[in-house]
Amino acid sequence: MFGKRAQAAMEYLMNYWWAILLAIIVGGALWKMGIFRLGSTLAGQASKVEAQAGTVAIIDHAISGTGASVAIVNNGNTIVNITKVYLNNVPVNSTNGGVSPGPGAQTGEANGFSWAKLDPGERATFSCSASACTCTSGNPYKLNVTYEYYDEDTGINHTQTRIFTGTC
Repeated sequence: MFGKRAQAAMEYLMNYWWAILLAIIVGGALWKMGIFRLGSTLAGQASKVEAQAGTVAIIDHAISGTGASVAIVNNGNTIVNITKVYLNNVPVNSTNGGVSPGPGAQTGEANGFSWAKLDPGERATFSCSASACTCTSGNPYKLNVTYEYYDEDTGINHTQTRIFTGTC
């Protein structure tokens, strides 16, 4: 009688052992694919969508061990002048990166800042190679972007700040 109970208990444990082993394998595969990093991924996507919503908006950003860059577009229907860009509180200028114009955009340097004059739909990429604009591979990052611009049609100055997070 004792033997039948022991056999039943062993069969019961063996059934659960395979289920536990399967859960470990599936969990390991999901972890390797990055599924468990949803918080930083979704936060980065949400901040990216939010940043694309304005008249002048950040449409893309990148950060690595060598620096950071942001692509800014004029979504409005008037000419805008981006007069100042800060990446992690570092002013973007030709000393630490500068600006690369998109097709048709005018760019230059004034008062220690790179600038861009953007017609509707035009864009420019601002870059910073200072150490404050870098991150270490595999580590989380926080990229604080502040830019100032004025609308040539209205003459009104605007300041916008966006924060991007993710894994370097």
